[in-house]
Amino acid sequence: MLLVAGLSFAEGKKHKLSRDLEALKGGHNGATMDVIIQFNQTPTTAHHQKVQGKGGVLKTNLDFIKGAHYSVLVEALRCPGGRL
Repeated sequence: MLLVAGLSFAEGKKHKLSRDLEALKGGHNGATMDVIIQFNQTPTTAHHQKVQGKGGVLKTNLDFIKGAHYSVLVEALRCPGGRL
């Protein structure tokens, strides 16, 4: 299953989850899912490291949409502060 997370990682910008991801973010401890995260710019190593620091695994760069395909822990979809 591949769901899209339209998240913004630029400081001070809003962060959004698709409705499908909002419904899954609670009660799935230890479960992982594949997501596409979109950024405000083409993702850099720092962007990937931030997601990896939350337990995400980079699968594919999607520079043409300023995003990347990751496998992430469901509970990491929303952490304190509203950021992945």
